[in-house]
Amino acid sequence: MKQVLRLFTAGIFALIAVTASADSYKYLTFTKTNGSESSLSITGLKLTFNSGVLTATQNGNTTTFNVSELSKMRFTMDEAINRADVNRDGTVDSADIVAVIKEMPDGDMKADVNNDGAIDSADIVAVIKAMK
Repeated sequence: MKQVLRLFTAGIFALIAVTASADSYKYLTFTKTNGSESSLSITGLKLTFNSGVLTATQNGNTTTFNVSELSKMRFTMDEAINRADVNRDGTVDSADIVAVIKEMPDGDMKADVNNDGAIDSADIVAVIKAMK
């Protein structure tokens, strides 16, 4: 396990050292196992890894990720939009469930949280999973 963690950490820092200098990439985007995504600007970003927790520090702000909850990380040109944040207020909460329910009859695809082409109870379940 320690060997895997060392390789993971070394890979992250090698990837940052090589890729983050490219002018076309502005964000480091994290995808969690529940499908939710968040992006951090790479400007001034510092990553540390300790005991299964990845800590991203930038301008005095800290964001932490449990490595066991991450499915991937990648450099992107655009900031990720969390599909579960249906009302786009920056927080995934019960208001997003209400937004999905309101959009069911209209068919507004921004409420298709799981991106399966339909707005239904599966999207409500996806919002609930993203709230955890």
